[in-house]
This record gives sequence, C-alpha cells and structure tokens, in this order.
Amino acid sequence: MCGSLAESDSGTAPLVSLRDGFVRVLRSRLARRGIVIGRMPSTNRLDHALVRVLSERKVDHVLDVGAHTGGFGRVLRDLCGWRGPICSFEPVHSSFVELERAMEHDPTWHGHEMALGSAPATAVMRHFPAHSNFDSLLPASAYGRRRFAELASTSTEEPVTVQRLDAVIDEVLLF
Repeated sequence: MCGSLAESDSGTAPLVSLRDGFVRVLRSRLARRGIVIGRMPSTNRLDHALVRVLSERKVDHVLDVGAHTGGFGRVLRDLCGWRGPICSFEPVHSSFVELERAMEHDPTWHGHEMALGSAPATAVMRHFPAHSNFDSLLPASAYGRRRFAELASTSTEEPVTVQRLDAVIDEVLLF
C-alpha cells in the first residue's frame, strides 16, 4: 500500500502509509550508491545483476533499444539507482508517447522515435494496441500465429523510421 490511501479502523479518515514511502525512497537513494537493502536479497535478481554490471563495466551511457513505454529505464532509475544518461529508441508512436511521459522530468533520459536496423529505411511495424509488447517488424512465427491467433485480428500496421545506430550515434549522445 506504498503511498496509497486507506480507510482507518473507524472507517472515517484516510491514512497515508508514510513508512512504505519512506522505505522506497531510502532504498532508491542507497541503490544509487551501490547499496541494496532488503530481506535476504537474492543474487539472482535482475536489479542486482544490473547494478553489478553497471559498476564493474564502468558504464557511462545506456542505450535502450525497443524501449516500449520505458519499463527498462524505470528499472534502471528506481531499482538500480542508475543516474547516468539513458538513450531510448522506440518506433511505435503510441508507445513513444508513453515513453515521453516516463522521461519528462528526467534531464538525462532522452528518447528517439525510431527503430534501429542494418540499413536506413521505412519499415512496417505490426502493432497490437491491446498487447503492444508483441509489436514487431518481423512476421509472427508459425508458433506465434497458432498460440496467439486471437491477436491477429487486433493488429494494425504502422510505418516506422529505421536508422543505423552508427549513423545517429553522435546526434543522440549529445547529452
């Protein structure tokens, strides 16, 4: 119930769970310094692995290709404490709009509405509005067509810009 409102026992006035909010903020601030706290932390957690890789490899920029709505960037910021620059690429317009909302108050997180590929082009993205995590430039496999047949009728096609990373890297890493 982190930061949410709940009715008191008497059912009259709402109470705010400040403890949960405080713990979340404290964990985030400590994670920025490479300190992860919790009950018997698992070394198999993604955020632990990311903190270790970012630190050991001395990463100074993160490229998030196929950023969707910014989930990976939020994991980097909220769970890993990463404060370095993030450069996100997302070609689907509706997903990019949500990504922009995720980035809007973060001056070191920038996004670009394009796909990255082996050659510059305009390509057709298969977009699934209700299940956008299935969006793809590639046609569905035989397994995918059988397993998710009901999604075929909901897909749309959207033209997207494709660029080579080496052609745009100097422009996108200006921050």
